[in-house]
Amino acid sequence: MRQRGFLSAELSQYLIVTILFFALLVPPITQWARLYQNAASINQTIETITQEAQFHYAKAVLTTRCLPQAALTLADLNLTLPGDDVRYEVRYLQSGVPKARPSGIQVGVTIIEPKLQNVATRLTPDEIQGATLLFNAPLNYQLPDWQELNTNTGCIR
Repeated sequence: MRQRGFLSAELSQYLIVTILFFALLVPPITQWARLYQNAASINQTIETITQEAQFHYAKAVLTTRCLPQAALTLADLNLTLPGDDVRYEVRYLQSGVPKARPSGIQVGVTIIEPKLQNVATRLTPDEIQGATLLFNAPLNYQLPDWQELNTNTGCIR
């Protein structure tokens, strides 16, 4: 004997289980993917700022003919940064030796948007000062001939 409605009852059970599975699984996966995407975007912006700061330093040394450089801001780099959810800052890390070149570049990241606060857990800053995450990078610049450097002024003769 055949039982009527068995196939449709079994199909509706599978359909309900599948819908519940997706309803419970998809939101956490999309949230994790969005978090990962935002963190990757911030890391890419940090890399871009660091590279542009390296180029800016090299250009400044060629222009001024002096290794020490006092200040660096995002305005000096002429970059268009994505969004208003995150604030970026950049500066030279000074070596502490007078008339010497900066030892590195420091990029500060402050996450302004409250819904992006979890992104900070996916980033690996070198330092944290309050709400600002600090990322340090070495300043890679070598003069072709160190004999032409005046150590009293830090400038190229």
